[in-house]
Parts: sequence; structure tokens; C-alpha cells
Amino acid sequence: MWLSYLDESGNTGGNLEDPDQPIHLIAAVMVPEDQVQGLSSAFHLLPAFTKEPRLIGELRGADLYSGRGPWKGFSPSERIDTYHGALALLGRHGAFVAHASIDKWALRQSASSGPQMPHLLALRFLAEEMESYLKQQIDPLRQRTLLIADETHEHEAFAHGLVTRMQAGNPSSDGGTTITRIVDRVHFVRSETSPGVQLADLAAFVLTRRKRFPTSSLRPSDIAIARLAEIVDSRVVASRDTWPSRDEGPQSGPS
Repeated sequence: MWLSYLDESGNTGGNLEDPDQPIHLIAAVMVPEDQVQGLSSAFHLLPAFTKEPRLIGELRGADLYSGRGPWKGFSPSERIDTYHGALALLGRHGAFVAHASIDKWALRQSASSGPQMPHLLALRFLAEEMESYLKQQIDPLRQRTLLIADETHEHEAFAHGLVTRMQAGNPSSDGGTTITRIVDRVHFVRSETSPGVQLADLAAFVLTRRKRFPTSSLRPSDIAIARLAEIVDSRVVASRDTWPSRDEGPQSGPS
């Protein structure tokens, strides 16, 4: 079985107009159960956690990128090396990535009726893409997953309800995929205690940042992000294009 660790980037709740956070993306780091312990041990042996005197308690993409919080005073090269070292663990431990994202500006402009929560839309799309990937696996031990997410009281009850409805074949009134490969409901943990959730945060941040600032800008920070995102790309097995597409005109709702 897979243990799939979820985290998000660009969360502004129901606010669809924040110009600094136009994309809401959820990433899942899918770890084979027999690799969970090894990945956790390797994660905690990263220099960021072992080098004194500046001990780090948790890796977060936004902090590493900006040099804020515990990363204040670290050089850009130190922060990039730390980011790269953490993401490299994905390949070393057979972990894969799935992701889905929502364009909040396009969602606000769409013809959908009623309030739309980007977090739940992204979670729904992510679950559907993971379901499709898991169905394709030949090994029965790779056909099921447990979802483990960062502890966010704002979304816990909603996420539980969404997954339960999808498992029952009723994700929403406009149809959708019935989920049979996700075991149980979403389990929530504190991110500082979960290397898997922290890796999901790192993956989500670089994917979201790249969507906002493509490499054509040629700024050093964007180039660094693009290179980190390439590591994530090499492990992606399931994803959905950002929805709604700004090129397709008004949208009536998820299909």
C-alpha cells in the first residue's frame, strides 16, 4: 500500500481575488509503505536537521525560498542545496508525486453557481487522478493508498466529507469519479512530525511558484525554482491541468 502525504500551496480559503496567490495547488507524495521508515530516517539526517548550531525543526518551501523564519541568515545557495537534497529523497525511496490545481481568478470568472472552495476542488481532482493511477497498478499491494494531510482545522471536516461522498459514489451533484482505492478517510497529522507532509509542502511550493513565474523571466530565483520543479516532475505519475483553463472561456463546473 502507498502512504500518500498531502500538502498545499496558495491557500487563501474562499478569497479568490488575492493577486499574490492566484493558484491553489495540492500535491501528494506517494510513498510505498516499506519505504516510509527509511525515508523518514534519511530526511532527518539531512544537514538542515543535524548541523549545529542552527538547528531546523521543519522544512517549508516558502521559508526556504524567502530566507525567512529559521532560514534567516542562510545564503541562497545553502537554501537551494537543502531544498534539492530533500527533494532528491523522492527518487531514492521510490516515492512518486500527484498534483492538481485551481486557477482562482478563472474560477471567479466562471459561470459556476454557488460558492466554490479551491481547496476542495483541488482535492477532488487529485483524488480522481490518484484513483486512475492506482487502478493501473498490476501489483495488488500498489492499488491502495491512505491519505495523510497537514493538520488544518479549516478544512478537516470538509475533506472528510468530500472523500466519504466520493467513496460512496456521490462526490457532488454534477457527477464525478467514485473512489475505491483510497482506504479510510483523510488522516491529519502535524506537519513538523511528518517528513512526508513536509516533502509534499516542498513539492507543492515549487510547482505553484513555477506556474506563477515561468523561466522566461530569467530571474535567478525563477531559474532555481524551475530546476527544483524538474526534480518533482521526474516523479509525477498523476496530475491534472490547472482548472479552469483561461483559454476555454466560461466554465459551467467540473466534469
